[in-house]
Amino acid sequence: MVIANEKYKCFLPKLAKKEDEAEDTIETSVLDYLEPLFKGSVCSYRIESYWTYEICHGNYIKQYHEERDGKSTKLQEYYLGKWNKDKTADLRKKLEESKDEKLRYKKIEGINLAYFEVEMSDGTLCDLNN
Repeated sequence: MVIANEKYKCFLPKLAKKEDEAEDTIETSVLDYLEPLFKGSVCSYRIESYWTYEICHGNYIKQYHEERDGKSTKLQEYYLGKWNKDKTADLRKKLEESKDEKLRYKKIEGINLAYFEVEMSDGTLCDLNN
């Protein structure tokens, strides 16, 4: 897949059948597809004109800017949110109770793209509005 001249490799993990499931049915949830990503150590980067965004799936999202002056480096770094395995377990429990795992869609550059919302916490305190 190519979006905005950037190449992406998309794949869905193979899911193991649960022992108590019937032979011809495998029930999956959105989180079943995301959980292997959360357990891995995969990071994605987006480089903008000033900020660089680092998304380490299942760990954190941060934005940073690095300025180099000779051999010295000045780094501005802000965590936008953090995630951990306890949050994954809490999310699974919440989804099982509510049965609300619907994908939502957002139109970006004329294409409806599916997304699944997760709420991260413990980001860097914003100095503008606390």
